[in-house]
Amino acid sequence: MTKLKYCSLTGLTSNPKFGYRIFKDMLNRFHFKRLNKDNEYELQQPLNYYDSNIQLVDSTGIQEPNKALGVPGVVWIDKERIEYFSVDGNLLRQIRRGTLGTGIKEQYSTATKVQGQGIEENIPYKDETSKTMFVGDASTKEFILDFVPTSINEIDVFLAGARLRKDNIITFDKTVDQDSPEADVTIDPEYTIENISTESGTVTVLTLADYIDPPADGTFIEVVRRTGRIWNDTGKTLADSENQIARFITDKTISLPR
Repeated sequence: MTKLKYCSLTGLTSNPKFGYRIFKDMLNRFHFKRLNKDNEYELQQPLNYYDSNIQLVDSTGIQEPNKALGVPGVVWIDKERIEYFSVDGNLLRQIRRGTLGTGIKEQYSTATKVQGQGIEENIPYKDETSKTMFVGDASTKEFILDFVPTSINEIDVFLAGARLRKDNIITFDKTVDQDSPEADVTIDPEYTIENISTESGTVTVLTLADYIDPPADGTFIEVVRRTGRIWNDTGKTLADSENQIARFITDKTISLPR
């Protein structure tokens, strides 16, 4: 999952734009990246899914990977994240396609934008993470959290190391019918949360779905909570803020997509 955000710097005649990318990878990690037009390039020739290198019009200024430390350079092309371990003139070599769960397009055409998104564009920010642990006893399926989340999207739940699903999914059930959508069935989330008022205040109860067996004796149930911080100063827009995060993002501008 990747989200791009574009904003305007106010008070300037030309109204330059700045932006950032928030990317959630297949390992459930969030990456916060600045968008920077000085770190943008173009394809010199089409890039096919089977190509072993990327030909740029001009690679001047692109991040050099550090093979000794195992730190690759990173570019985004459309919605694909690509790592490279060698820069040879205008060629990016030793590439690794579709990294961290992104998809590989069959072909990108000449002049497609290539965005540098390596460590040089890391926004100096990360969500605060806390963990609450429970231990199964082969009978309990309800657990009282030691905090009250604002929504279910604030937490992730892991049962014996496997992340549980918080959304409905639609799946094909051949015992219902032979064809879709007649055989499509909806499966409820693997857990829900509910706020309950008590004499001492509100508590949040985490409940595992009916179709999940109570965690076996000694099995760990881990609740991971992520809480963010506001990037802008109080009473100011991000463009007018003077904190470290705001200064880093607005230090560079980007041309809006056409």
